[in-house]
Amino acid sequence: MADTKSKEMDAIRTAELNMFFVGNPGCGKSTLANAVAGELCFKSGTSVGGGLTSQLDVFIKGGLVFVDTPGLSDAKLRKEAAEAISTALKAGGKFKVMFTVKQDAGRVRTSDITTIQMVLDACEEIGSDRFSIIVNMCSKPIMKLFSDKSKFDQFNAVMQESLARKTGFVFFLPRAEDFEDENDLLVPMDQLRGLKEFLETAPMIDLTPGKAKDVQADLFEALEQKMEEKDRQIKELMEQAKQDNEEAKAAIRDMQANFQQQLEEVRRQPPQNNVNPWELLLHAVPGYSLVKATSQYFAG
Repeated sequence: MADTKSKEMDAIRTAELNMFFVGNPGCGKSTLANAVAGELCFKSGTSVGGGLTSQLDVFIKGGLVFVDTPGLSDAKLRKEAAEAISTALKAGGKFKVMFTVKQDAGRVRTSDITTIQMVLDACEEIGSDRFSIIVNMCSKPIMKLFSDKSKFDQFNAVMQESLARKTGFVFFLPRAEDFEDENDLLVPMDQLRGLKEFLETAPMIDLTPGKAKDVQADLFEALEQKMEEKDRQIKELMEQAKQDNEEAKAAIRDMQANFQQQLEEVRRQPPQNNVNPWELLLHAVPGYSLVKATSQYFAG
């Protein structure tokens, strides 16, 4: 066992590049790793009650090493998962770190965010914009929603709000429905639109051997609870902001209606010598300038 671990660490340390996949059960991490490798090198598919990956798995192909790790959210395998991730990070070498997550109704699972944060805590060399996040198995409505840059930016800001370090390398991967829930099925890369191009531009880091710390498995639940509480607070703030915005829009509509009414009254007044009717309007309608400016801001 020790000899196997030593060989795995040597392979990781000396590789031209390590494709390092981290994710929790059900996020499609191993399926993605197989697709990128172009071979069935890791177990993938559906597993009842936990993940299929139970230890550090290393697959060597040419100068590339593909590293698959168990998920920290699986309580039964959490200790093994933490040890596997720690082993890979401590080996050092050239890495592309890819966190695979899933979203539910437009929000990433707190267990996935907790996993990212615990790995970042263990390895300070994974700095801002030095890792990637793949939001996997997105439905067509979700893909359409986040094709809007403003919606994408909002999602990304909320997703990474609790992370100590953030990244601009985020990729939404559509669900491959023809391959869903299949066990040990190799998904062709051309079925994963845009993934190859994203991985080519994903950041690479050179980790110092032995510098990473242990991933603290026993802190997962406590950290996840804090993440859930912060997520709840963010939801409340967003709902309040939405409500405040609707109230502001309603107030603007009332001001606009009042303005139009008073405008008609001004128009019906007989002309006065040497008086500009618009100057009269400014005096007759309080807040005219405010109405004009804020109505543009809250338009729509």
